[in-house]
Formats: sequence, C-alpha cells, structure tokens
Amino acid sequence: MAPVQAIAERARQTADIPESGPAPTQQGGQTESVTAFVEASRVATGKTRSSDIQPKHKAVDPKGGARSSSRKPATGVDRPVKPPLVSDRIQTPAVAVSGMGGHDAEVPPAKETVMTAPAPGLLESYLYAGRENDLRGDPNAALENYLKALELRPKDPDILNRVAYMYLKLGRAGDSLEYSEKAAALRPGFTSALVNAGIACMAMGSPELARGYLVRAVEAEPANRNALLNLGLAYEKDGNHEEAMATFRRLALTGDPEAPLHEARLLEKGGLVDEAVEIYEGVLRTADLPPETRERAEARIKALSSR
Repeated sequence: MAPVQAIAERARQTADIPESGPAPTQQGGQTESVTAFVEASRVATGKTRSSDIQPKHKAVDPKGGARSSSRKPATGVDRPVKPPLVSDRIQTPAVAVSGMGGHDAEVPPAKETVMTAPAPGLLESYLYAGRENDLRGDPNAALENYLKALELRPKDPDILNRVAYMYLKLGRAGDSLEYSEKAAALRPGFTSALVNAGIACMAMGSPELARGYLVRAVEAEPANRNALLNLGLAYEKDGNHEEAMATFRRLALTGDPEAPLHEARLLEKGGLVDEAVEIYEGVLRTADLPPETRERAEARIKALSSR
C-alpha cells in the first residue's frame, strides 16, 4: 500500500471519515478528499502541520495525468461561486382579481432550469431560480423550484406564500388556499398570505369566506392597496354594494388611480349613469394617469354616451 494511501487509511479509522469521502465540488470534478485525509492524518500521527506529510512518489494530477513530485502541492481547493442571494423574507405580491381587464406584458419563454449550486446554497438557488422562472412567465417551473425550497425549509411562511401565489397563477385555487392558510397561521398578520387566501376563496365562489381573510389583511395593514381592492371586490361579488363603495373610496385615499373606476362601475350597476360619467371624466383630468387607466375611462364614457 502506497504511503499516502496508508496514511489516508489510518486517518479514516482514527477520525471516522466515511468511506466515500467528502462531496465533490462543482469545478473541474476535483474533490477535497486528499486534503481531508492529509489533515486527518495530521491528527492521527501527531504531525504539527499538514505540509509535513509529503508523498515520496509521483503525485496524481487532478486532470488524470502524472506530475513530478518536485512541483509544489496544492494549497487548497477552489471554492464554488454561489449564485446571487434572494432574500427569503421578500413578500410575494398578491394578485388582484379585477373585472376591469388589462394586458399582461409579454415575456420570453423560460429556459430549462439547471441547478448547479453547491449543497450549502441549495435553498437560495431554488428561490432564485423560482423567481427567474416567474419573471420569464413560466409558473410551472417556478412552482417546482419553490416546492424544492419548501422541502428544505417546510415551515417558512414566505416560501409557503410563494407556492400559494404560483398556484393562483396556475388557476389551482384550492391548492393556493391550503398553502396561504399555512403561511398566515405561521405568521399572524401576514398581509400577502391573507390576501392570497381571500383571492383563492373568491375564485372558488366563496366571497363570504374571502371577506374573512381580507378583513384581517386590512386590519393588519390598513393602507394595503391589494387588500382594499380585493375586499371591495369581495363585497361587490356578494352583492353588498354599499360596503364595496366605502372600501373603494378608502382605496382612492391611498392614491390608487384605479379606485375611481371601481366606484364608477358600481354607480353604473345602480343605474346612476350621469354620476358614473362624471367620475370617469374626473379620472381623465388626473395628472400622470397611467395609459391603461385612461383608455378604460375613455372607453366607458364612449359606451355610456352612445346609449
């Protein structure tokens, strides 16, 4: 048995190192096993430094060839570069289920996700990949990565809420409600999770149940636009136009440019066409109005004027 192999074998027996050795790195197929064995043999033999142990014969080059023992031994192993970190404290934005229409921005198709991160950074890698998939318009791939992250940290409310959010985007309201409820239970007053739970209930045809979650969301964060908008929509869907109007007016106080459109829509439903047109015209006089909001207001004025 070669001297280095003999030292390594004694190190395994003394330091209880698994037979398979340390996990390989992701660069060049090199492993840290030789370094680990030499360091362990230092303990086993009483050497003061790992550099005291020198091979007497040819060393093996990591690329497969032999190299002269006169060359200096490697002083360390390259460390893999970690991907950019994504904070697992970022709240996933809620989706407003609005009857006002709108267009989603076109995004390029998502590329296949290849996870090359080292084991210590797996959680950050899955969260980063999930976010990238979502931004590229691939909710299925995003959900897959978030579920993998959840396996590593099953009681993280932020990850649970991200999973709930992706299920909403995929139209799976029941699954979304399950995960958003778990997130809200783990973090009381978690506005985003409560809003997502409310949206899921509305999608399942339960506006009364939705109101319960959305009222809690507004109580936790009174000026949250998503919470106010969806609470107003829940009241409207349940036929309670008075509470819906009051909620949309609260939304308008936050500066949301869409809030007056919801107020005008309710007036139209109540047969108050002139009042609705007046609100639409007031919207058009608003400075820095988003183009989509302007288009909707102009379209409603045109439709009501032709009656």
